[in-house]
Amino acid sequence: MADDRKALAETPSPARPSRVLAIIVNWNKKDFVERLVPDIRALRRPPDEILVVDNASTDGSAEMIRRRFPEVRLVCNERNVGGSGGFNAGMRWGLERGGFDYFWLLDNDVAVHEGALSALLEVAESDPKVGMVGSRIAELGRPDRTQEVGARIYWPVCRLVKLGAEEKYPPLGEGAPTIFDADYVAACSLLARVAAIEEVGIWDPGYFVFFDDIEWGVRFNRAGWKVQATSASLVEHESFHERRLEQSLVSVQLSLRNALYFMHMFSPPLYRPFLLLRVFKYVLSDVAQQRLGGRRELARCQEIGIRDFFRSVRGKSEHTFADDSPVERGASRGACASKVPSGKGRILLWTVSGSDETRSMIDAFREAFPNHAVDVFVPAEVRELDHFECEGLVRLPTLTFWDRLALARWALGRYDAIAHHERLSRLLFEHMFPVAVWFSGKGEVGVTRNRKRNAAYLFCLRPVVWLGAAALAILALLKPRPRVDYFAWSRPSASRPTEDEALQAPDVC
Repeated sequence: MADDRKALAETPSPARPSRVLAIIVNWNKKDFVERLVPDIRALRRPPDEILVVDNASTDGSAEMIRRRFPEVRLVCNERNVGGSGGFNAGMRWGLERGGFDYFWLLDNDVAVHEGALSALLEVAESDPKVGMVGSRIAELGRPDRTQEVGARIYWPVCRLVKLGAEEKYPPLGEGAPTIFDADYVAACSLLARVAAIEEVGIWDPGYFVFFDDIEWGVRFNRAGWKVQATSASLVEHESFHERRLEQSLVSVQLSLRNALYFMHMFSPPLYRPFLLLRVFKYVLSDVAQQRLGGRRELARCQEIGIRDFFRSVRGKSEHTFADDSPVERGASRGACASKVPSGKGRILLWTVSGSDETRSMIDAFREAFPNHAVDVFVPAEVRELDHFECEGLVRLPTLTFWDRLALARWALGRYDAIAHHERLSRLLFEHMFPVAVWFSGKGEVGVTRNRKRNAAYLFCLRPVVWLGAAALAILALLKPRPRVDYFAWSRPSASRPTEDEALQAPDVC
């Protein structure tokens, strides 16, 4: 096997340099693709071909690509098959035609810097055992603020640990790059060796979105291929936490379903029972909290996520959910401020985003509550916000029960209320405040009165939650794993096509 892998991954000769196919998946983001394609072509080392996979967009994306970029390959899916299905369609296109050494997977909403691809190739071709290389991901519009340079999985609690977010990097082209050994790299910019794909397979299409790139990295590692990331390849992308705060309830459902599926398939057997117990306990607690707080749709989407996992429902969600946001759309901020007690004269605003929009929201929030001093709380474990600074900033950990207990004692003695984004779940102690303050990404505010008996209900439900979580964990451990075909493509002929033959291959649409 080792000799076969070495032969497969042999560095191309100078007579035939490496050929790279860039694969972009698009769904109704015509303007993003229209900006990205020229940026890719202007790179210091551009890809040899660009392929756009369109997931049945209705905004004219395919027509724009044919008109503006006739040299760009185009695959049109008849329906939206998500990120996993889209990238699979692109990789199948490249694998069936042959002639490519690497696939460069890209989100359609990234901004690429001039050395993005050349730096990835430098790492990949320095070692034939490297199967996958990822870029340094910075905040969109803030290239000095690194979100991650690959990530590792801390299996005892199945937590994703982002690498390199807290480091300072020299300007591109100056100094030696930092190379990280990772468990996975984000598919917003991921270079994969074709020889490794031929051994490991393409993505699992059942994920649709969420955890699909993580699963792929784990499979590469377990097959013996190195997964690395380099600080010298820079792309900008919207913050993960920012996107999570604005995600739909369908995304919440898919994220939970896929997290359970991933742990069930890939977590080490020693940790698997405890991981499943931990996740089910957290979700059942949150479902109880949301239902007591009147957020029945948020509870329902999580219940459906668990149900779909046990029923092995995969792919795109067929469910719809109503908006039961606690934020009062169009409500007067003055009216909201009058509902908050002013005994201590302070509000703690909880955020996991450091974007410009968040800063503007903090300023607007302080204006909306003139009778209160507003402190800003950032969980210490959110490493993306290590660079975030603002007036009244507080950083404390929230990972363990003892962390949250210490936070409860500290907050209850200092604040009249804690303000949350509408997508963030509250901790148990927050029900002890007289009111709950919510805000949206658009700066809208809502205030709901806490029922103190809800905290008592949630506390008394803890034994029920633990028993329910234990029962679900046992059922999950007994559940058979689904069979997945990771090699669903037609093999090219024994003789690889020449570059001219590959260029003449027809598009799918």
